[in-house]
Parts: sequence; C-alpha cells; structure tokens
Amino acid sequence: MMNRVAIVLIGLSLAPHLYAQTLPQAEIDKAIALGRAGQVRKAGYLCTAKRTSGLGALGLAGYAVQGAMNAGRASYDILFLGARGRIALAAWDAARSGKPFTATDVDSAWLTPDLSVVVTPRLPDEDSDLAPNLPSDVSKVMFRSIIGKKVLLEQRGEPSLEARQWKNAAGAEVNYSRATVTFDGARAGDLYDDSGINLVVVTADGERQCDAISIRSVRNAARLK
Repeated sequence: MMNRVAIVLIGLSLAPHLYAQTLPQAEIDKAIALGRAGQVRKAGYLCTAKRTSGLGALGLAGYAVQGAMNAGRASYDILFLGARGRIALAAWDAARSGKPFTATDVDSAWLTPDLSVVVTPRLPDEDSDLAPNLPSDVSKVMFRSIIGKKVLLEQRGEPSLEARQWKNAAGAEVNYSRATVTFDGARAGDLYDDSGINLVVVTADGERQCDAISIRSVRNAARLK
C-alpha cells in the first residue's frame, strides 16, 4: 500500500537534469508502469517528518478515545518528485481509483523543472482496526539548516490541498488533505549535500521534520531522466 510519500532536493550538478523541459517517451512509459505497480517511491525520494519532541502514538484501545488523545501527534510521509515522480504518482492515484492511465493523460505541466514535495499524513493500514493520529493540514514546507536553523529554501506559492478520506476495518473514518508544494528547480540547485539540512513541515499542531535529508538522493530522484 502506498500512502506515504515525500521528496527532497539536492544541489550538486542539479541544474543540468532539472532544466530539461521534456521527457523521452520511454521514460514516461516507465514512470507510468512504476506508478501503476504502486512503486512511486522508486521514481522519487521518501522520508518521514516527525515531531521534534513529545510522545508518539498512544497504544490505547478504541478509536474515539485513542484518536482524540493522539490529536496533534501525526507524522507525515514526504515524497520528493521531479517529472518522472509526478507522472508515477498520477498513475498510482488512477490505479487506486480503478481508472486507466496512459501517456495521453500526462499533463505537460508535470514536465517542468520544478521540484514537487508531496506531504501525506502517516495513517495505519486500512485493513487494521488501529486508530490514527489525527492530522492537521500543512501550511508551509521549507529546507532549513540544522545549525542555526537558517531557512535555505521556501516553497513557491501556497500548498495545493487535495481532500482525501481514510477508512479502517472497524468502520472509522478520517478526512484529511494530501498537500503538494512546489520548489523552484534553479534555486534548489544552490543546495549542497553536506548532511546539514532538514526538511521542515509546518502545521497547526507544530513542526515536523525529516532530519539530515540526503540532498544527493533528492537530486537523483528529481532528474528528468
């Protein structure tokens, strides 16, 4: 099951890959195949943004009690995507909905040199009876230095929020949003893989962060190749 995703970006030699405006047909077909197989992470880079302090999920029985007490404790899966990843994610969404997806469904806007970061609350498997940590919507995502907490790169524009619903085997339901933010590929090229960068997700319940992200892995994942 693929409901976790996130993406990061790196700077060394990034520009030559991100600035291409087209993707070969063979790469488009490969991205679609990965997505329909539920392997979006192979077309991107994944990390999990967690609270920097506080308790994690509580092992209490009962959806109403556990869900309420876990409010504000959610973690988020972060998927960093370039053109290939955006296509793979769209194909995966179509597959989960039982809809066809072919190369003719690929939007030209997905082939831009932008870096997409997709933020999804981490929820239990839908076939379990576990209650989730209730998530809050994402308001901001940024790359920030570990030392000094200097903001190195901010998102462009506001997050795009897609309404979604989670249900489990016990009949519990949670409405949540999957957020997608965009970063400028050229500015992302100024980041360096020095293991000193966190990806920070801001919500109404505080910050979550992916610690010491691999910028090199983000760069490789975001290539239009």
